[in-house]
Amino acid sequence: MRMWGSLSYSFASLIFGIIWQSLGYGTMFLVTAALYLPMIWMINKVEEGPVIVSEKRVPVSVLFRNAGLVLLLLATFLAGMSNSLFLTFGPIFARSLGAKSTLIGMMVAFGGLAELPAMFYNERIADRLRRVNAILLAFV
Repeated sequence: MRMWGSLSYSFASLIFGIIWQSLGYGTMFLVTAALYLPMIWMINKVEEGPVIVSEKRVPVSVLFRNAGLVLLLLATFLAGMSNSLFLTFGPIFARSLGAKSTLIGMMVAFGGLAELPAMFYNERIADRLRRVNAILLAFV
């Protein structure tokens, strides 16, 4: 499922970069709103599964007793912030350097496509590098 999200994201980034270059950014907001309408309809069709009640609740503070897990959560948070900042300001910076919308769309699309090899070969990579090293590599 995640692979299709990356492919769709890459495809949409490339296609809409081309569209915004020819039509301008003013239409972007109308198209985005129009694309949300079928999504809202589809989400309303999703059925909720049964509620699973756990027998024993464990406080969240238990997670923070493991120093390795705390470091992993902190690193993940910082990597997520870095990624979000790039996705927000990368295209603005590229525009300031003279990039057109098509090139910016390609830049964002290649970012999404870069995830695909890891999705196909994640088990092999993790087995070969050991899981901890694979996680460290992912942060690079």
